[in-house]
Amino acid sequence: SNLSPWVFNVTMLQPFGQLMSLDLSFNIIGGLVEKDELKNLRELKELHLSGNRFDNSILQELAHMTQLQALDLSWNHRINNSNIQDFLNLTELQILDLTGNNFYGSIQGFCKLKNILELRLLGNQFTGQIPLCLSNCSSLQLLDLAGNHFEGQFSLSFFANFTNLRYLDLSWNQLVVQTEDSLWHPSFQLQHLGLGGCNLNKPDGSVPEFLRLQHNLSEIDLSDNHLVGSFPTWLITNNPHLQVLDLSNNSLTGYLQLPSYTWQSLDILDISTNKVQGKLPNNIGYVFPQLRFLSVDENHFEGLLPNSIA
Repeated sequence: SNLSPWVFNVTMLQPFGQLMSLDLSFNIIGGLVEKDELKNLRELKELHLSGNRFDNSILQELAHMTQLQALDLSWNHRINNSNIQDFLNLTELQILDLTGNNFYGSIQGFCKLKNILELRLLGNQFTGQIPLCLSNCSSLQLLDLAGNHFEGQFSLSFFANFTNLRYLDLSWNQLVVQTEDSLWHPSFQLQHLGLGGCNLNKPDGSVPEFLRLQHNLSEIDLSDNHLVGSFPTWLITNNPHLQVLDLSNNSLTGYLQLPSYTWQSLDILDISTNKVQGKLPNNIGYVFPQLRFLSVDENHFEGLLPNSIA
């Protein structure tokens, strides 16, 4: 947008001393005036500031709002800070969304947020290893670290006892993620798993075995991992609510084996850039009647396009 940012006068909120939730998202706000008035919003539990033009100065103002339980600062590109200290006063936080900013440095400080349930750090510039102290945050239900610069070896068994974990995304970092380095059984049932571009199980490239114990997944991204072996049909049959399966850019071989019955939920199937061979199964359109996106290019398929999808 070419519109100039404007400043929001906090005194407008003076009459609302009992306000519990405030949403100022996508308003091109560049700053606040009469900021001290924020302290008078003592009942405020949720603050949504997504999609504005705030800069680093907003962080000090929020540091006083220690009663906050949910804070959404996503998509404020002018925030480029390595000091996450200001968030650490917010010990009541259960939901923190910093998606799409330019935060950088270590995330170790976030380990102090003992009540955190959802931590979204997607699309920033965070670096270093995933800190072991995150084990303090074992109540996490959602952890999204995708699209940063995290590096080093990381074992997914770290999350074995995160009983409430439903959403995990580590995609598009410089991590080397292992799932087979120890015997472990997940206590969680994931709904979303993102491990795209995670150098998964190098050098063997095996599909994670712990996924055989997952039955609630709706989205799986294992793309760009040099995975080998035959097409893992069991990923579909294990998860009756599966909507998205991305296995693109791997080295899967063999034939495309489909489930033996109709699968209503699958919406997106991407197995492009693998080494799968043979004919596309004739009944693919009947097995996946809701399929909106199918990508099978750059494989070794032959023969005609099945009538069921033509």
